[in-house]
Amino acid sequence: VKKKKKKFCSDVKPGMGLAKKCLEDKRSDPDFSSECKVKFEEMMVRRASDFRLDANLREQCREDIEEVCGYEKDSLDTIAGYDGRVIECLQDYKDELIVPGCKEAVHAVTVRAGEDIRMDRPLADACYEDRKSLCSGVAPGSARVLRCLQDNRNQLAYECRATLFDQEVRLAEDIDFKYPMKKACTKETELFCKDIPHGHARVIKCLQEHDEDKEMSTECRAEVKRDEVREAEDYRLDYRLNKECDMEIDTLCADVCSPFQGQACGGSVVACLMEARENITSDSCKKELFSSEKRMGNDYRTDAQLKEACSEDVEKFCPTVEPGNGRVHQCLMENKKELSASCKSMEDKLQLVQADDVRLRPGFKACKEEIQVYCNNVKPGMGRLFRCLQANAEKSDVSETCKTQVLQKQGRMSTNWKMDFGVAHSCKGDVDKVCAKAKVEHGGAGVLKCLAENHDSLASSDCQNEVARATKMALWQYRKGAAMTEECDEDAQTLCPEVYPSDGSSVLKKIGNCLTEKVATITSGACKKMVEISITQEESADFEKSLASVTIMNELHKIDTTSTFVDPEEEGLHVLTLTGWVALASIAALVIVLVGGVVFAYRKFTGTDQGYTLVVKGGGV
Repeated sequence: VKKKKKKFCSDVKPGMGLAKKCLEDKRSDPDFSSECKVKFEEMMVRRASDFRLDANLREQCREDIEEVCGYEKDSLDTIAGYDGRVIECLQDYKDELIVPGCKEAVHAVTVRAGEDIRMDRPLADACYEDRKSLCSGVAPGSARVLRCLQDNRNQLAYECRATLFDQEVRLAEDIDFKYPMKKACTKETELFCKDIPHGHARVIKCLQEHDEDKEMSTECRAEVKRDEVREAEDYRLDYRLNKECDMEIDTLCADVCSPFQGQACGGSVVACLMEARENITSDSCKKELFSSEKRMGNDYRTDAQLKEACSEDVEKFCPTVEPGNGRVHQCLMENKKELSASCKSMEDKLQLVQADDVRLRPGFKACKEEIQVYCNNVKPGMGRLFRCLQANAEKSDVSETCKTQVLQKQGRMSTNWKMDFGVAHSCKGDVDKVCAKAKVEHGGAGVLKCLAENHDSLASSDCQNEVARATKMALWQYRKGAAMTEECDEDAQTLCPEVYPSDGSSVLKKIGNCLTEKVATITSGACKKMVEISITQEESADFEKSLASVTIMNELHKIDTTSTFVDPEEEGLHVLTLTGWVALASIAALVIVLVGGVVFAYRKFTGTDQGYTLVVKGGGV
């Protein structure tokens, strides 16, 4: 050992077990003899069962052990009780430890446990028989035995499986504890996450956000994807979601899955949070839930419930489709009519979630520059970003790939009212009251058509506005044979031959503008009604813009051309009186300022204040 110390750790000062720790860290070095390595690992295994055998941990954590883990320490009254309970307690309450040196020592212990199951006494004992029967030929170290147990999870005895799960929850906190991922992603961590501190799963989340980047190696992507899929199987394995949504889970989803009954939660808790999204008040919880939803849209395997419901459908319709970037979801939607009822239901639920924010749809990565240019001041959520993209889709500098995404989403919205966030949230009452029969129909834009036909009798003005908008957008993106606008096919071909798409493609605005100009000559009653509704929507928007200005003018007309701005009866004040042309000019100037302010505020709110900006696609989106 002395020779090894001189060779590997000559610059380490003696005391506090520092030289021993140095040699332990160097034990995998090619020049480290196998005999010496075995001796060191035997010593490390003994220390893992009793914190008192670890000089550094014992001294650094003396205060925290008494304060946080006193009960576990006092229970060590026999040699048989030295089973790692104090170390396990320190790991479980790591964030509550006071002494920085103790946190570092506990971190080091957890790193070793994540790399070698022998350094995790409770897990090693609980899985002793399973290791013999399932992993007997697997050499210890490099997390190989741990990975073997994970791969054979369904065959493990209950005690082993439960103890393994508890340890996985602890290891979810830091990439340092996930040896295979840390090793496979060394380059990517430096490239993508260089300035991100370790701990609280920050580096893990960073790598997840880059899991589709071209610069990520195959080995790293495989490890990150594997971790994402495993996280989806129980919310407690997603460290950040579990921590940030702790209160919301207790209050909104307490009856969904109990962590104290030893049951796997699957995706039930995350699904509960998604359904209760409007009741979540914590911004940090919303942020982590959004990240989970984004991963679900990207890779179907990270949605545990959808994965289970669609496994056979994926095998049948998408066997050669590589998961990731929304490809499997796209394949399933292309075969929607043939999907099993359970899979179709889960895909519809995902589509509804994605209707809230286009950033949840992988395809809209193609619109990254457009969102930055045209929608930079638009608050995400409630379908606002998509409306902004719709409003700017005809701009010459909007890429064809982005425009295609907008047209595809509009097509889905026009055939299913629930996919249109505005209609879905403003028209629930009217749908139940006026279009209950159409509601049970699948596809065919039945509900939207019903709402349009009964537009004037809808009880909610918000619903009227949303239906008018949806109708206008359907006409604006007219396509021959589209369910929502099929009543206009004959009139569009007859009245607008110069712009009519003979190939059945979508023509932005042209058909809609043409039908608007020739609304009086439209022969189809249903088509004419739709065009009139869309015109009303445009007039309504113009009215909203001018309403504030009109109100100001009405108030100003009440002011006499001779205006006294200060009460002359009040003592100690000077009186300013404007008369004649001076009064008129002053009022006119005030009107210009006020109207200009109203117009500026409106343009800021709607995002239409953006000037013409050339968008050059970066190619890496």
